[in-house]
Amino acid sequence: ALCGFCALLGHLYPVYFDFRGGKGVATAFGVLATLHWPSMLVIGGLWLLVFASTRISSLASIASFFLAPLIVLLFKAELFHPILVLSLMLLFRHRHNIAQLVKGEEQSFRKTSQTDQAPSPAAQTEANEPGPAP
Repeated sequence: ALCGFCALLGHLYPVYFDFRGGKGVATAFGVLATLHWPSMLVIGGLWLLVFASTRISSLASIASFFLAPLIVLLFKAELFHPILVLSLMLLFRHRHNIAQLVKGEEQSFRKTSQTDQAPSPAAQTEANEPGPAP
């Protein structure tokens, strides 16, 4: 559990990227897989379910790791505290995403329709060119 904590800490706050960004959720799933793979499958299934229904990756991560300590408590109670610490670290790191979700401004992976997309540069050029003089 201590090695997993250090790996997660290093991915949440990478030294070489000015302590910004990383792959904390992926690393957390790796730690879960190492500590208790059945819990990881349930939490991963929850992540997939939330992502499939909302298409918002951060919401799926927040929801799955908010519930992770309770899920682990059902399967392997002695891992509750390490997974609680892991989850709190992830939730703290996602505090900006939580604020964006509350405001309704968080980006999703939804496909946009043709009417929602900005016109292509070629279309903008054609629209800005003067037509024949009357």
